[in-house]
Amino acid sequence: MMAAILSDLIAWSLLIQVASGYLFGPKQVTGPLGGSVTVSCYYDPIPANIHSRKYWCKEQRADCYTVVSTTPYVNQKYGNQSLQDFRNHFTINITNLQQKDTGIYRCGIGNKNNFHYYVVNVTISQGKKVPSSSEVLIGKLRDSLVIHCPAPQTLHNESLYWCKLSNTKFAVCDTIINSSGQVNSRFWGRVLIQKERNTTGFNVLVNDLRMTDSGFYHCGVRVLLEDSEWKDVYLFILNGKSP
Repeated sequence: MMAAILSDLIAWSLLIQVASGYLFGPKQVTGPLGGSVTVSCYYDPIPANIHSRKYWCKEQRADCYTVVSTTPYVNQKYGNQSLQDFRNHFTINITNLQQKDTGIYRCGIGNKNNFHYYVVNVTISQGKKVPSSSEVLIGKLRDSLVIHCPAPQTLHNESLYWCKLSNTKFAVCDTIINSSGQVNSRFWGRVLIQKERNTTGFNVLVNDLRMTDSGFYHCGVRVLLEDSEWKDVYLFILNGKSP
């Protein structure tokens, strides 16, 4: 009898793991007042996830109130937010950003808003400086990735950079590589900056991807120690086949 119970518990535990898989997205998105932002939440495309309810809810005290979901449901208080589901990710579009849209949200999967989810902080910039874009990239262990970053066509003494956030709360970004020749020792021989001619941007090439490469990054142009334009990037490294 006890063996049967243990067998059922193990089977249920495995079912939970299979039904969950991975779920991730940007930790923070920022947009200008009156502007718009898009949040992309990526999930393991197993049948349990593909056919389950996708939701976007806003945390208030101990609860998370549904803003929009695929049931379908739209909270009329947040009529400027919409959700679109794809095979391995879903996107939340927020237009005409207002102060009421700021806060902590969850993008998740399931009938309830407290099981399989990822937390996203939505903020509104008080100034003109916001990221030119945000992107989530999925890489495969030992494979390579190319990240396109913003930069003006004409560069003078500006420094191109690619850095990794070691402290997202205080926005501490450790330089991985820049066009002045600095390279982080953990990425030595694995990373390269390539400025393309006659284009508004540059590429960062990362080879021999490792699990520790997962995380949040910035890239862009630094002028007089101030970021004139930058891009937020989240890398997620899979130890197996990419979706």
